[in-house]
This record gives sequence, structure tokens and C-alpha cells, in this order.
Amino acid sequence: MYAEQWNEYRKRLLMFWSMWLGGIPLVAGVGILLSQVLPGNLVERIFPAIAGAWMLAFAAAGIRLTYWRCPRCRRFFFQRGMFVNQLGRRCLHCRLKKWGDE
Repeated sequence: MYAEQWNEYRKRLLMFWSMWLGGIPLVAGVGILLSQVLPGNLVERIFPAIAGAWMLAFAAAGIRLTYWRCPRCRRFFFQRGMFVNQLGRRCLHCRLKKWGDE
């Protein structure tokens, strides 16, 4: 019944974890590659921009995950007012179980 919405949540969750766990080695690898190709002073200027871009992408993935809407009530599943619980097992509004098909 809610399969399409849960697939969207799964995509957002995968993007969040990919940005978090995959971003650190990716940024480090790009830094190492740039240090082999470019002069040191140029790498020192470019690397913070690359790391900043990764941090922005990671933050965007986290925000996108937080503002995912419940399949049943269409309110934010993990947020109620100022309270946010991204590890919650139920919608904070209608109490739909995570991955539930009620």
C-alpha cells in the first residue's frame, strides 16, 4: 500500500549514508590526487572548497531525510515541532510503524 513512499525513504537513507561514509574517503582521495598533480599552494586553496562542498551535500542529505513525509498522514515522519528523532520507529504524528503497511 505504501511501497512507493517506503522506496523513496530507502533512497533518501541510502543517500545520507553514502554521503557520510563515502564522502570522507572520496574527499581524502581527491586531495591526494590533487597533491600529485597541482602545486602545494594551489591544493591548499582548492581542498577546503572540496571539503566544504562535501559538507553541504552531507547536510542536504540529512535535511532531506529529516523532512521525509509519512505515507499515511503526510506529515514529517521524524519531526514534530522542534523535536526531531531520525531514529524513531514510528511516525511522530499518526504512529505508523517504520516500514509498515497498515
